[in-house]
Amino acid sequence: MRIGKYQFKPRLIPSLLVVVLFPLLLRLGFWQLARADQKRVILANQHAKMDLPPLPIVQRVGANDDLEYRHLQVSGTFLDKYQIFIDNKVSQGQAGYDVVTPLRIKQTNQVVLVDRGWVPLGNSRAELPHIDTPDQEVTLTGIADYHTKDVVSFGAANRSNQGWPAVVRWVDIQEIQAETKLDLAPFMLLLDPKERYGFVRNWQFVNMPPAKHVSYAVQWFTMALVLLVIYIVVNTKRIHESGTQDE
Repeated sequence: MRIGKYQFKPRLIPSLLVVVLFPLLLRLGFWQLARADQKRVILANQHAKMDLPPLPIVQRVGANDDLEYRHLQVSGTFLDKYQIFIDNKVSQGQAGYDVVTPLRIKQTNQVVLVDRGWVPLGNSRAELPHIDTPDQEVTLTGIADYHTKDVVSFGAANRSNQGWPAVVRWVDIQEIQAETKLDLAPFMLLLDPKERYGFVRNWQFVNMPPAKHVSYAVQWFTMALVLLVIYIVVNTKRIHESGTQDE
């Protein structure tokens, strides 16, 4: 195809590569935009539930109760014997643990795992941080989190030690229930940042916000455009008056 003093004459192999890669890059970009829309819907639903007033828990909670992302208010006593440290948690570039303490709910035999927030590592990994836990009855408010397993954790090994306090990579409610014989609620309570008895709390409810997906989409679209420009430039030659082309 000739345009003025230039002729576009694509070669076979580069053309085949572009035919395969260009639509793939576009598809990846549109997929990231779709993921951004999905995350916006998820966040909107979460915020709608979080805006509801705290729901007092005065009876046993079942697995089918729709409490995800609700603010709950519970009264009870901590079971310091079964303290849990979630390993590999980072706050402002510093390594540490999330501290999870079971709380026996008042007027029931049910126990809820309360994530009290982040603490830094001790002097070494062999020495766990000292955690002060009140003995008296407390009333707490927090958000119900049903997704306790860290989706970025790889491998089957969860426990890093034996006995208690437990050091784990993620909270497996069924595993803890089997080991302790406690009647555990089917969620973990993320302690409200304004509550006492907690540590550093900056709860995140999506691993990747919508803006990040949009950023990735822009990158895929940019790569598609660059690929197309390179393909056109490489396969376009200037025609001289003698009829020859630039090599």
